[in-house]
Amino acid sequence: MIRLTGDRFYHVPGEFVNNQYHADHTFTSIPDRKLRLLNSTVQWWKVDPHENARVIASDIAFSDMMVVDNARMWITNSTCEGQTIHLGALGDAVQRQSDVAAVYPRGVSGETGTKAWLVGAITAAAQQRGV
Repeated sequence: MIRLTGDRFYHVPGEFVNNQYHADHTFTSIPDRKLRLLNSTVQWWKVDPHENARVIASDIAFSDMMVVDNARMWITNSTCEGQTIHLGALGDAVQRQSDVAAVYPRGVSGETGTKAWLVGAITAAAQQRGV
């Protein structure tokens, strides 16, 4: 799980991809800490923006994403796949997607009282990708 927190801006350009092998990779999109993987594969990524974090992500593949508190998440050209397949927002959090395919479409959700908007058609994107 990658928790993006605080009053920070994060740019996540394709670093988190499910089932991707990392011979030696240090993740630059999380500058507030050092995450280095050596000879490792992460089966499923969970990316959670919290507090007042502002996140722009593109070209990622993840299993679960929950945006909470007052965080903002903009995600494009990405795939929600894996074990839990869940997209959601709680409280005053905002999550926006464009060209996001849910490999198993039941995973697109929002909780009661949320401000979660789906920009673009996730189901159409999934169909385009042959899912």
